[in-house]
Amino acid sequence: MMDPATENNTNSRPLQNRQLLPPEILYKIVGPIVAEYIDTFVTASSPPDLSSNVLPNNPVLSLLQTCHQIREVTLEVLCDLFILKRETDGSLSEDPFLALAQMRQTYRVICNAKSAPPPEPIPLPVPVDANSQSVAEDNKNHRTSILSNYYCLAVGELCLKHIARGGHLSPGMQLAVAALSVPKGRWPLYQRVWTRARDLLVLTLSTAHLVGHTTRLELCRQICVHALSQGLPPPEEKVVCVDMSLESIETIKDYLVNALSGLRLYEDIEITGQMIELSGVIPALLRTISDPPFSPDRNFHERANALLEKWTPLLAEGWEDRYVEPPYLASL
Repeated sequence: MMDPATENNTNSRPLQNRQLLPPEILYKIVGPIVAEYIDTFVTASSPPDLSSNVLPNNPVLSLLQTCHQIREVTLEVLCDLFILKRETDGSLSEDPFLALAQMRQTYRVICNAKSAPPPEPIPLPVPVDANSQSVAEDNKNHRTSILSNYYCLAVGELCLKHIARGGHLSPGMQLAVAALSVPKGRWPLYQRVWTRARDLLVLTLSTAHLVGHTTRLELCRQICVHALSQGLPPPEEKVVCVDMSLESIETIKDYLVNALSGLRLYEDIEITGQMIELSGVIPALLRTISDPPFSPDRNFHERANALLEKWTPLLAEGWEDRYVEPPYLASL
């Protein structure tokens, strides 16, 4: 019969020497867990405590305390995400949780701001490669932390507020595209921030498109209505402008598909209530329906009503209370 001490030693050796999984497999498991925590920590609209460096039930701390192999893989993930180095004693060159807390505060300040984006230079991530699902080739001289992607997201969302009020499209577009950047081989780590950047890019494009054509619709229809009130025929070029503006609004989905075809971001693009609400197109359509018919053969009322019936159900409850007439429309 085997000696109990010998039996215990025999049973313990495999546990000491056994690897749970190959490191590359563990990396694919641990990476998304860490990335999900980062995404939640930075973007949560009401974090428990802005002064805290961690959230309750932090899975990253749990991973670091699980076992040596998982700890090493977790540290490798943190190094890749935050562009850190390991010191001679195995510790990290910087505290990733401190950097994360600072980014959360920055993200909230920027997203809640009402003024122009901050003047500081933006730390852009690696360039986008549109031929590789927006995954750029790894350029270590240009590598930045994943927090740069979140910074671009925050400022891009601020730019979106200005686009909805008639601001320029370019800054928001550049920031959304920059936030799409993913270093080579890091897709599992960047998938969440990439998805947010994709949605921001589509929202930015759609808002700018709808705002532009809504403005033209408002300007031209008011000129036509004013002409009728003076007993004059509406200018034909303005009637055509109303027609073309409505057509552009009606075909927004085709526009987005064509505009984004090079980046292959979506299999299908759906029009959302946020797109509609930000653009202010619904009040413009309501005014179009209430206008006296100045070109019955073009069916402006019917077309505007069809869009209302299709889009109004997409709007979140209370949109009327949130809507503020942009100055460039109110002054028309």
